[in-house]
Amino acid sequence: MPDDVRRRETWRHLLVMIAVVAAVDAVAIATWFLAGLRGRSAVVQLGFAVTWTVATLGVVVVSMRKIRNAGKQ
Repeated sequence: MPDDVRRRETWRHLLVMIAVVAAVDAVAIATWFLAGLRGRSAVVQLGFAVTWTVATLGVVVVSMRKIRNAGKQ
């Protein structure tokens, strides 16, 4: 694969990753406020934060694999 096509593919995957992470964050923040988690117990807040972090990490890991593979091809 030519370098310019590889570079374009890498950039595309990077931009998709940024957009999906922003979407996950937007959903999490909206959920936080709409569900009223600010007034809940520390355990509930921690559980929410862990879930949010795992979701973000999942998006990043999958996206980074795609970026790495696009750079290798």
